[in-house]
Amino acid sequence: MYGFKNLRAQTVWQFREQLDPAYDSRVALPPDPELLADLCAFRFEIRVGGGREEIVILPKDDMKEALGRSPDKGDTTIMLSASKLGGLKRPKAAQERREHQRQRLQSVTSNASLKARLRGKR
Repeated sequence: MYGFKNLRAQTVWQFREQLDPAYDSRVALPPDPELLADLCAFRFEIRVGGGREEIVILPKDDMKEALGRSPDKGDTTIMLSASKLGGLKRPKAAQERREHQRQRLQSVTSNASLKARLRGKR
């Protein structure tokens, strides 16, 4: 029915839906009062933008003012959830670093003499 102003709005909204028991939620959160407060501090508005109605999450500064601190636990929880849904990807540098480590490991483990030395056989 609605679009999203940006990726932040989409991830917050989708996490909100994941917590709704009507959607057969399987999300389990720890009993942490700060996390609960952070997740409850998100506020949204429906605005017309680009010829359609969009969900807009209000600025983080508003949340900081309401909580008296930064909502770091809530932000982290939502980002991790979004990354599991495929909504977020690893930064390119992290992808390249991971590929380099994988290639290095393959070249090391493919060396038969090195394998023998690691097993204690010469």
